[in-house]
Amino acid sequence: MIPLQNFPLIRSRNIDEVGEAIERIFAKPVLVPARGAGVLDTTINNCRLKAIGVTYRAFGTPMGQNLPATEFVVLKLPLR
Repeated sequence: MIPLQNFPLIRSRNIDEVGEAIERIFAKPVLVPARGAGVLDTTINNCRLKAIGVTYRAFGTPMGQNLPATEFVVLKLPLR
């Protein structure tokens, strides 16, 4: 079972499409595949509540990202 599967945002193997989807939630990211990374196979689910949003992201390969400064607070909780 994939977390938040009832709230799909994007499924894509295209890094530009993935960046555009993340931009709709947070800010325009710079996505950086790790050296020797495999095939990008992204799943992003996003559930917006009154005061917060909960997002599940999986890239299918090691991925780094840089987000510009915003007024958002991001708390990352790795599942592994």
